[in-house]
Amino acid sequence: MFVAWLFAVVFGYLAVPEILANVTNAIGVLAVAGMLGVIVLLFILGFRARREGLSMKPYFLLMLLPLAGILAITGDVISDLAHRYEW
Repeated sequence: MFVAWLFAVVFGYLAVPEILANVTNAIGVLAVAGMLGVIVLLFILGFRARREGLSMKPYFLLMLLPLAGILAITGDVISDLAHRYEW
């Protein structure tokens, strides 16, 4: 009974468009945070490779992928907010 009630409350909560947009933006913010973590990890791995005499270039090139994702998600969130609040 409790699980059915919780299911109904959660999906009823997500059914409201304003709240759904906020949840989508929150997921975007979490994705950006995760991509920043990937960039930091690649940065650390690049310097460890440099210390061992290897090239850092592959790690820095791999950093472009999450950076592109960050720019895309940030642009989407800003566009959504601008459309909603008519900036």
